[in-house]
Amino acid sequence: GGFAKWDAVFFLRLARSRAYDFELFHAFSPLLPAAIDALCGVAAAATRAVGAPAALLLNDQAARLLAGVVLSNAAFVLAATTLYQLGLLVLDGNRRVAFVAAVLFCCNPASVFMSAVYTESLFAFLSFAGMLEVLRGRRARATVLFALCSLCRGNGFLCAGFLVHGRLRRIIGCLAAPFPTHQPHRRRNHWLLDRAPEVAWQGVLGAFELLAVVAPFCWTQLVAYWAYCAPCLSDGGGDMPWQPRPWCEASPLPLVYGFVQRHYWNNGFLAYWRPAQLPNFALALPMWIVAVSTVTTYARGHGCLLRSLFVPLPPSPPPPPPRHGRSGPPSMTSSKCRWCAFRAPPHGTFVVYLAVLSLVSLLFMHVQVTTRFISASCPSIYWYAAIRCAASWATDGNTALDRPESKDCAVCGHRDVEGGADGGKVASALVAYFLSFALLGTALHCNFYPFT
Repeated sequence: GGFAKWDAVFFLRLARSRAYDFELFHAFSPLLPAAIDALCGVAAAATRAVGAPAALLLNDQAARLLAGVVLSNAAFVLAATTLYQLGLLVLDGNRRVAFVAAVLFCCNPASVFMSAVYTESLFAFLSFAGMLEVLRGRRARATVLFALCSLCRGNGFLCAGFLVHGRLRRIIGCLAAPFPTHQPHRRRNHWLLDRAPEVAWQGVLGAFELLAVVAPFCWTQLVAYWAYCAPCLSDGGGDMPWQPRPWCEASPLPLVYGFVQRHYWNNGFLAYWRPAQLPNFALALPMWIVAVSTVTTYARGHGCLLRSLFVPLPPSPPPPPPRHGRSGPPSMTSSKCRWCAFRAPPHGTFVVYLAVLSLVSLLFMHVQVTTRFISASCPSIYWYAAIRCAASWATDGNTALDRPESKDCAVCGHRDVEGGADGGKVASALVAYFLSFALLGTALHCNFYPFT
């Protein structure tokens, strides 16, 4: 069927065999196949319990395909609702932009992969949920969710950056705390020593969280090492039917994932930069444009993108008094523009995450995968597109999103010139890109043509 194409074949094969029979299978992480197998087991037990007739039961292959489709689409719905909740926190409670972002996610350029038996929707839900728990201060839950991300996709361990960033903020905040002037002068000499226990404790917690997130990925690599390398090494390779694989003696770490990506899938640093791949670069170009626009729009209000992760913006001025006795959203004369929440400090981590994944896709991966790679990982692109679209579609002159005059924002410094005709063209282009790629991808992917 149209849902079992390309990589979906490998995931269904792993779910059926419950084992990595061939080396190239190690390019696919085990969480989705395990979930498909578990759902099939639950469904089989339920049908036996109710005594369903055999004529109504699906064969093993069809049952696993149906389970994979159900899992992917359920995770797709959960990811959209989680993105909405995440947007409310990051965008300062702006329900309109958060809702538009969730709608855009539902018709994103790689939406066909969210419904097929791929890891995109499951990874999106787990990563978005982990980001949400980080912002809510529930770091233990976030660590578990990010660990599942690491078990879902090979790049999932990069989500640990959200946890590491939070610990670094606490360490820097501890070291940057002002010295209490009322303390005796002798205390000044022990200023750093007084803070050393808290700094050390935050460092230990950060290291534990990082190891917990990376551990599932390391476990998959260790299992492969013992399957392919350890028997050969213990017997000297003489009594084994195969010789040690080249990656078994790789330095500094013998990782099967990196070897499989290079050897079987031709991934690696600039490995895809060939004239013959120019059509694939063109296919990924719109997503790179959206990603670069998102990063530069945020970075415009900060002297340094990385520095913005630890230095907050100036405090917002108080809202203007209501006019004619009315209360409600800030008017067009408010000192806040529609980009203030987008460029606020909580968003910096998401933008840096987007920048890192964009560089990885450009330099190390099959470039046509960029569209689904970023669509399933980075909520920032949806918030950027949502603000563009919501501002263009605004008709109420008393909304914070409708600010047509060209002025430098007193809060974030953004020169808001996109609210007029040009802003409408950008919004239309974004919607056209999302919808056209969603429809084109569905037609191509379901008919076994290459797409992202």
